[in-house]
Amino acid sequence: MEHIKLNAENREVTGKKVSRLRKEGIVPAVVYGGPLTSAISLQINGKELDKALRQAGTGRVIDLAVQGKSYPVLARMVQRHVTRHQITHIDFLAVRMDQPIEAQIPISIIGESALVENHEAVMMHPLDSLTVRALPDELPAHVEIDISALTEIGQSITVADLKLPRGVMVMNDSDILLVSLVAPSREVEAEDEAVAEAGEAGEISEGEGETADEGEE
Repeated sequence: MEHIKLNAENREVTGKKVSRLRKEGIVPAVVYGGPLTSAISLQINGKELDKALRQAGTGRVIDLAVQGKSYPVLARMVQRHVTRHQITHIDFLAVRMDQPIEAQIPISIIGESALVENHEAVMMHPLDSLTVRALPDELPAHVEIDISALTEIGQSITVADLKLPRGVMVMNDSDILLVSLVAPSREVEAEDEAVAEAGEAGEISEGEGETADEGEE
């Protein structure tokens, strides 16, 4: 699998002075683990970092180039501003390409369930990601869960039901529930009906509003 490329520079600024970097669009970072004997403080262009993370997520190897040296890394802890959601700091884990590692891999729900489509059942999926162990280049981008086989209320999919590529292991307990179909509660049914009615009313109101606007013009 082709690695994402990302440039970084050694960072000498620390403490409260780091806020100046952020105002210039620079994100402070640190890389540790793997072959490194100590952590390295870095700084990275914020736009380039955003682009790399959109492509790599937490399960794809990034080749981090730091002043003539290259480190294969995985994105670990990503801190963001509470309201602006900009990245304020990121941790990278340096990896050895010949040694298995664990990473949080997002779950992707695929397929369709007729019961869910017809509002005869509600799909419950309590987890957004799974802990997966594999060689760095064999980590999947996501773990797919196909719900098309769920045809009855009460049916479910657990970790034990997953079919993963050879060399990829899910570290979560095998009996952990991933997806299940449950009967909709009366409250949910009432809410669906209310939403449908509101949608119909909204369509009528929207049409009247457009007419009024035209009259004002």
